[in-house]
Amino acid sequence: MFLPGALAKNLETILITKFISGIGASTAVSLVGGVLADIWETHERGFPMAIFSFVAFAGNGLGPVAFGYVELRLGFRYVTWIIFGVSGIFALGLVLFLRETRASVLLARKAAKIRKETGNAKYRAQAEDERESISVMLKTSLSRPIRLFFTEPLVFVFAVRPNLDYLRLEYL
Repeated sequence: MFLPGALAKNLETILITKFISGIGASTAVSLVGGVLADIWETHERGFPMAIFSFVAFAGNGLGPVAFGYVELRLGFRYVTWIIFGVSGIFALGLVLFLRETRASVLLARKAAKIRKETGNAKYRAQAEDERESISVMLKTSLSRPIRLFFTEPLVFVFAVRPNLDYLRLEYL
């Protein structure tokens, strides 16, 4: 949603694109720890987790300062263009340099390879047989975060805390 935000002609479009971007960006908080655990062995995880933790917590304070300077010098649209460019570079790097780590996907690929090599259709991964419908997956994916937000105190605190940081910076 960076491109529509950068090209927006009115405040309403900017607000809508920022809202949608925030929803999409929130997944990183819950997924990064698991991804790092999949990429590195247990004894190698310390440094990557430290970098992620630093960026996650320091970004709330340093991001507005750094991009506040960019906004003063170049204008608010350049903030979005810079984030768009950096995000594109990282996304390209993810596609080019990371391999799949999800066990169900790896097992399904392995079963398909064995089926192809042997011609025997009995080789199947459990995930291939237990695949849920799109509507069930959507219902689960959309309702679980809301339920966790209202029933788990830690989820609530970690979801609300960044917003308080932004409010504090906004009204100082």
